[in-house]
Amino acid sequence: EYDHPKHDSNDVSLGEHSKSWLTLAELVAFDWTGVHERWTVTYADAAGEFYSMVMPALGQLAEREGVTPNDVRIVFGFDS
Repeated sequence: EYDHPKHDSNDVSLGEHSKSWLTLAELVAFDWTGVHERWTVTYADAAGEFYSMVMPALGQLAEREGVTPNDVRIVFGFDS
């Protein structure tokens, strides 16, 4: 069960429910060139800076720390 931290300026809220995570390896393995049937842009284009800046930064983090993409994860949550 998730314990809500005390709030201060360093806290990051992940929402009130449905927390999850993905590894960098899973993100890299995804077909970012695909197009959703209702979209006219690729997944990479829709993801914007997440794809062009955040994912490469996660790769650099893995290299710097001497770990594999399976060891780097993003954690996220959803809120209503």
